[in-house]
Amino acid sequence: MQGAALQGIPTDSDTKLDVKKVWDETGANLLYVWKLPRSEPASTQHADFVRGLCFTVSEAGGVLLCVGCSSGSIQVFSVVPGPVIRPTATISGQHSRPITCLGSSYQSRRGAWADDLGSELVSCDDQGRLCVWQIKDEQSLQCVAAAEAGQPCCSVAVRRGFVVAARVDGCVQLYGMKDARLRSELVVASRWLSAMDIHPVKDLVATAAEDCTLGVWALPMCGQKASCLLSVCKYNERLTGAAFCGQGADSVAAVGYDVGALNVWNF
Repeated sequence: MQGAALQGIPTDSDTKLDVKKVWDETGANLLYVWKLPRSEPASTQHADFVRGLCFTVSEAGGVLLCVGCSSGSIQVFSVVPGPVIRPTATISGQHSRPITCLGSSYQSRRGAWADDLGSELVSCDDQGRLCVWQIKDEQSLQCVAAAEAGQPCCSVAVRRGFVVAARVDGCVQLYGMKDARLRSELVVASRWLSAMDIHPVKDLVATAAEDCTLGVWALPMCGQKASCLLSVCKYNERLTGAAFCGQGADSVAAVGYDVGALNVWNF
């Protein structure tokens, strides 16, 4: 959502992430705090945590913040001017494992209007199950399509009626929104993917992987062929994040594990 930034912080220990905080765009003012309720019965596999954040819009026109939970449920919050943030629904029944990531066309466009904006949410879990949700209002989310288990996703996005899923095994896959059928697959890394970002305007994705590579890829849609626009190897740096940035988002930035520098490239 334009004008807001999100940050998750640890609470009881360095391995537990069960609080989500919403900050303003400067990062100086805390707007909202939400603590994940304890799961009942308690899991014997992991502590409770939240993972995956996404803004989207409902058919009724409301802006929603969705948060993935370790129980496989999705917590939905209404966001109205002020901002006023309040929980409105907990959606469950489709994921039996922890959520890994969430995505929407609204998030993929960074809150800007586009002709492919829709009232949807995409979720993925630790088993690789991918679900497409249609959002009628702040309390009504219906699963309309699902792709069964595969490799987990580190990131999902929505573009022009397709789900763009970054699987951790090094593949970026395109699924149809209506039927969740696999349409195309790009092998973009030789080791696990750690991050993917989608360009807010162009049909491009940036990927970062454990093999020290950063790539910018044109997606095979709207008559465009898949192609690699940028490929960089940062030797001895395990890349953990990538994002389009700069004027017109025509630069791409990447960060590495335990490295204090931010690397930026034009393409």
